[in-house]
Amino acid sequence: MLEDPTETSVSDIATRAGMSAMQVSAYRSRLINKGMIAPKRYGYVAFVHSGVRRWLAQRVEEESNQWEQPRWSL
Repeated sequence: MLEDPTETSVSDIATRAGMSAMQVSAYRSRLINKGMIAPKRYGYVAFVHSGVRRWLAQRVEEESNQWEQPRWSL
C-alpha cells in the first residue's frame, strides 16, 4: 500500500505479497476492525490516517537500513 498514493487494489496487495485473495481478505478484515485501513470502493482499501502511512514507511526504511549495515566485521 505504501507504493500507491491514496487507495490500493486488494488484488495488487495479493500479487505484491505473493498471497492468495483469501489470505489477503483475512488480513484486510483484521486491519479494518483495528481502524488502520478502510474500504474505499469495491476491491480497494486505504489507510485511515496519513500518520499510519508515515509510520509504516519509517519502519520499512529502518528495517531495510538494518540489513544494509554489516552485523560483524572481519
